[in-house]
Amino acid sequence: MDDRDVPVWPLIRGLTEHDRNELLGMGRRRRYRRDEVIFHEADRADSVHLIERGHVASCAFIETGETVTYRVFGPGDTFGLLALQSGVARRYGTTIALDEVVTLVIDAEHLRSRCLGNAAMGQVLIDLLATEVRAFAAALVEALFVPVEVRVLRRLTALAHLYGHGEAGTVIPLTQEGLAGLAGTSRASVSKVLKGLEEANIVERRRSAVFVADPEALAWAATHAPRGSLSPP
Repeated sequence: MDDRDVPVWPLIRGLTEHDRNELLGMGRRRRYRRDEVIFHEADRADSVHLIERGHVASCAFIETGETVTYRVFGPGDTFGLLALQSGVARRYGTTIALDEVVTLVIDAEHLRSRCLGNAAMGQVLIDLLATEVRAFAAALVEALFVPVEVRVLRRLTALAHLYGHGEAGTVIPLTQEGLAGLAGTSRASVSKVLKGLEEANIVERRRSAVFVADPEALAWAATHAPRGSLSPP
């Protein structure tokens, strides 16, 4: 793999060139079409995915029978880390390609064995897992104590950053239900926030997507929403 094509995955950050090439050499490239399921909830977890290109969403079924989106990953992200636990692990959620996706798939058993035998690789893996735990803890605290409007704005801001801002703006290909799952709220609450952002000419609601026309104003709103304004002065 050409160095120019290698995203800065946390799993290889800080490794020597030899260790990095060895780890990446363990993987096989897989391609997925838009809306293709990468794996289903309760499938046997036997691999870890490193995203080269595209975006994926992780979804879970809840007791009401609904499906909620709880995480979106993009280039440079790693998903499927539960496969690294010992014994027979099962996938927690269903992960779906949101667009054309390319991942580097690494066998979990091989990765675990290699990291146990290499202190540097093992430390990188520990740091990555610790970062994931910290992120989930922060998300839990946010869901419990941060106002709904702020949560929606933060998720939109994070998604706009993940998808990047082109000259014509950023299209986030998620439904309002998907955004509601990420923010831990209802579709009605998301719709209310999006309406306010539309009135401020920051976003535009589209079919199964949100167009972000002004990501800087969106980021400002995510910081200042508790003060009662969605638009910079």
